[in-house]
Amino acid sequence: MAVKGGSSKSSDKSSGNPNNRIETEAGQPTKGSNSKKEKLVVFAGPEQIVYEGEKVQLEGFCNLDQSEKANSNIVYEWYFISEKSDKEISQKEFKGIKDPTFRAPYVDFRPDKEDDQNVKDKNIRIEKNKTFCELTFELIATDKSTNLKSDPSSVTIIVKMVQRALILQGGGALGAYELGAYKALCEKLIAKDSSNGENVRKNRPLFDIISGTSIGALNAALITRSVVDGIRNSENADNLNIQKIWDKSVQELEKFWLDIAFPFIWISNSNPLFTESWNLWSKTASYNLEYFKNFLSLYYQGQPPNLQANYLNPFYLFLLPDFYTQPADVEAARRFFAWLLYPYATRAQIISPNFIQPDTKFFAGIPPFIRYDNRPLVNFIEKNYWDSKSYPISTDYLKGEPRLLLVSVDILDATSAVTFDSYLCNTQYPKGKIDERENKEVDSSYRANQKQQEQQRQIRYSDGITMEHVRASMSPHTVIDYPKFEDIQNQETRYFWDGAFLSNNPLRELLHLHRYYWHDVKEVEHVPHLEVYIVNLYPTVETNQIDPPKDADTIQDREIDIRFHDKTRYDVKVAKLISDYLILHGRLKNLAINYINILADDDMEKALALQKRFEREYDKMLGEMKPHSKGRREEVELERSAALRTEPNIEDARTYKDLLEGRFDVTKVIYVNRLDDGQTIFGKAFEFSRETMENLRDQGIKDAKAAFDFAMKHG
Repeated sequence: MAVKGGSSKSSDKSSGNPNNRIETEAGQPTKGSNSKKEKLVVFAGPEQIVYEGEKVQLEGFCNLDQSEKANSNIVYEWYFISEKSDKEISQKEFKGIKDPTFRAPYVDFRPDKEDDQNVKDKNIRIEKNKTFCELTFELIATDKSTNLKSDPSSVTIIVKMVQRALILQGGGALGAYELGAYKALCEKLIAKDSSNGENVRKNRPLFDIISGTSIGALNAALITRSVVDGIRNSENADNLNIQKIWDKSVQELEKFWLDIAFPFIWISNSNPLFTESWNLWSKTASYNLEYFKNFLSLYYQGQPPNLQANYLNPFYLFLLPDFYTQPADVEAARRFFAWLLYPYATRAQIISPNFIQPDTKFFAGIPPFIRYDNRPLVNFIEKNYWDSKSYPISTDYLKGEPRLLLVSVDILDATSAVTFDSYLCNTQYPKGKIDERENKEVDSSYRANQKQQEQQRQIRYSDGITMEHVRASMSPHTVIDYPKFEDIQNQETRYFWDGAFLSNNPLRELLHLHRYYWHDVKEVEHVPHLEVYIVNLYPTVETNQIDPPKDADTIQDREIDIRFHDKTRYDVKVAKLISDYLILHGRLKNLAINYINILADDDMEKALALQKRFEREYDKMLGEMKPHSKGRREEVELERSAALRTEPNIEDARTYKDLLEGRFDVTKVIYVNRLDDGQTIFGKAFEFSRETMENLRDQGIKDAKAAFDFAMKHG
């Protein structure tokens, strides 16, 4: 991945072709031109890879205009060459400007009803999946003092598609906040895409990828289902009403959240019986607690009771005044009792009450282990919102449908997160467990012939993603029944837990699968860039407290925040750092090519020959040198061979060329961060009262609009 840096862009690949797209500072002159010094020679450049809608600058260079002071006799003329370009631009000529600028167009997308897998011709498949367009410009210079004209020099600009990705964090009932954030982002992005009177991303999804974990996975699935239905039921597939389709998904998601919310009329801020009763209780309790704290201080004369003398006393902390905190206010109390009563108020139609599991291992029951059932929620959705058994989600890029990614974790093999993918409908993840057969001594011939597939687990769902995949992403260790799927590669049944345990913000999985799909599966020349929107539910920083938490509820609440808060900042930093290195690599290569032209003393045939030789040797070096970093399969194989004390069987070890190919920029990352207020409770992930759902939705709308506006203003 590479990130935008000035007017230059990193390349997707380095090849032996002298016309490759690695950000060359000087364009390719016409072969066979006269190379005498008195002849006017120009270079058009730089060849570069740019983003859709970005401001692009061309640069002209002339052998008679090299001093710091510009040669006023040299006149530059740029021409856009339509027949060599994939796309038209508004301005066709730039006369009298040495370094003109223009706005890069958006890549055209035309929905295709034919299944990509039915196309046998590889070249046709690649053309259908084209994620970029090429713009060709020619530069001619004229010396006014001699009326000499240069031969034309051409340069090609690659405009790469920028896809949008939405990442939804897990957090139970806090998913209502994601509803609000999603609603605001849809509104903002639709307005942005149509700001010039037409939709610049015509027929393309508002979000190309929707990824989620736990409740984020459920929201992502419901959004994708609605959008896919809207696309497939559209009257005109060649001119989709993007606003109508995505607005409908917002409405349906909002209806779902309001349907599962319960209106606790008797536990409400609008019910004076509840508010006045709690305020009276709170004041009385505060008075009594203060009296008891003073009594303890006097009784123990300011010294806490001795721990050793009370080690058999389970109520020892009751004797310490510092452990007495103030009663909750009305709002916190409302949330707490709504959390406790919700399963009973809904008669377990959404989530079951908590059940204590019997301890038949130690027969102590300490601490008590609580289990619950989330299958009622699955049944509710299947019945009212998405009959996933009849209509599983399998989507296709060529039909303008978004990609759905859901993240889970294999209970018995947490080597990596497990991601269910609506484009591939097939999940492969590293096999970290060593089989019993492999624990035994095995001869080298077995290891040498072992296939790479045996290091993988594979789950296939040819019809598409169902609610069982969603449940695999949103089932913590306390659910009564664990979701399961068959590993067809190893003929095993695998069981799954909530993906939040490994990746509550699945950015890393999204980046990996984005490259894998486009580079390895579709084999496109240029992997689309990514613009990422992340909605966080658990705050990284606690803004409403100065002192550390003391009471049990607040301590447990903060522990949950820390366990599941956003951890993508480092991934973003690494992505940008890699981009910087790729840009530096491109700059250094361009510098070498520039000096080849200089050393060739304006002899174009000599310069071309030297460039081809340089490219050939450069490409050979990249293909042979092995980096220190290892690919995922290499890492797994090395770990397994170390455990078995055998020689690793590594085919196609990573090279430096692999590090350059298929890379893309993370052009922008916008975070929408939910913050706790002063009334937060430990059970906030299971508090589904109507009042809280509406508050979370409204706060999500407000925060998303603020985050979007800030990002647009400050880049």
